[in-house]
Amino acid sequence: AGTLRQRSTHGVRTENARFLHLYVDDTGDDAETVEVWGYNYAFGRWAPLTFASDLDGTVNDAFKSATITVTSAPKMVVLPINGIDKVYFKIGSDNASVVISAAISTF
Repeated sequence: AGTLRQRSTHGVRTENARFLHLYVDDTGDDAETVEVWGYNYAFGRWAPLTFASDLDGTVNDAFKSATITVTSAPKMVVLPINGIDKVYFKIGSDNASVVISAAISTF
């Protein structure tokens, strides 16, 4: 027996995509952060996305957060999202000046 979790109505479905492509810019005067969260239907839970960056050291040291510092210099970022069913963007305190465009691809 387990707990049945209701599917979330928040976030944007990824349709089984492999990569998340982001364009980010801050039209204001302060740098902001954008944290990318992922949702998996099997778990029924949201969590900040992390990615393997260095396999030496402990497991906690090997994973880095998918947090992007957004400045007035626009940038594009590509993140692997295998197995992530939905994504959500958590923006710092001045979210009115942050521009995010997102696209997905399967290869």
